[in-house]
Amino acid sequence: KTDWFTPSGLTSLNTGDMQRSRFIVAKKNNVKIYCDGDYPSNANKGHIICWDNGKADPTIDNYKIVAIANLIDQNSRQIDWTYLRHIEEDNDGLIWVGFSSGVFVFDPQGVFDDYPRAVRPFVSKSSEGTGYLCEGTEVFDIGVTQNNEKWIATNNGVYHVSPDGTELYDHFTVNNSDLPSNLIHSIECDTVHGRVYAFTSKGFVEYVADAETAAVDFADAY
Repeated sequence: KTDWFTPSGLTSLNTGDMQRSRFIVAKKNNVKIYCDGDYPSNANKGHIICWDNGKADPTIDNYKIVAIANLIDQNSRQIDWTYLRHIEEDNDGLIWVGFSSGVFVFDPQGVFDDYPRAVRPFVSKSSEGTGYLCEGTEVFDIGVTQNNEKWIATNNGVYHVSPDGTELYDHFTVNNSDLPSNLIHSIECDTVHGRVYAFTSKGFVEYVADAETAAVDFADAY
């Protein structure tokens, strides 16, 4: 049969049985991007793996491939991680990565550079003070709204931030909302009806914002 096959040039890419792995095809340049989930950053684990063959015949060994173990941020500092939890493409074609200690963002057009770069969003407007977005917080999932705002699922509740992540609109926890738990496993934005859905350690919840008062109401877990 010739319907499914391992593309030439990628035969050494063994993803094993990584249950939290993520895979996307970048809209900007068609680069394939894979993060290998819960595995720590050593040997061939804990990397962001990118490859492309310029849309050539996949049977031809014409692939560019790179396994990224760290990136350089906007302050020329190295971004390291232990676990990669999630990758999400936003409406501008940028790749948002949730990892074991926060969030960073990179442009898929730069993944094959000698020193790939990324941005760690720095929150400058927030009632909680300033600092890198979700720094020191484990990020499990990222949702994107129609307006390109981000909803971030963490082990410390839900963060709602501006499109570039520099403004914190809301930080929902069990202390200031009806969230049943601060441990948020996954989150999804309904871009049609303007709702946000989250799965917590104590059940499923739905976010509803009143258009006039912007009041917060989390439905009961069920």
